[in-house]
Amino acid sequence: LNLLVAEDSDVNQILIGAMLAKLGYSATMVSNGIEALQACEANHYDIVLMDINMPIMNGIEATLKIRASEIVQPAIIALTANAFESDKKVAMNAGMDGFLTKPINLESVASALRRASNS
Repeated sequence: LNLLVAEDSDVNQILIGAMLAKLGYSATMVSNGIEALQACEANHYDIVLMDINMPIMNGIEATLKIRASEIVQPAIIALTANAFESDKKVAMNAGMDGFLTKPINLESVASALRRASNS
């Protein structure tokens, strides 16, 4: 799988990168929604792990722009510390395919990747 991680926290980027490596994957890392949009326009990604709360452009706005573009559409999985059902609904209404709450763990990431790659 060709993976993109959009996450503004350096610590979370390292953590997610280590989890993905344990699962046998590597990923391109970006720090905000604009970089995520630009990366998706420049390359094809199978799955994007998208933080919701990022500077410059948040994950919801980036997802809406990706969904409105003519690129080959990746699966987009939300990453957020907001675990409320209303947050999940906003993410899904924006066009996200999955929802992970932080702190994430290896099994939740593995499960989300399996679901996204099978859809």
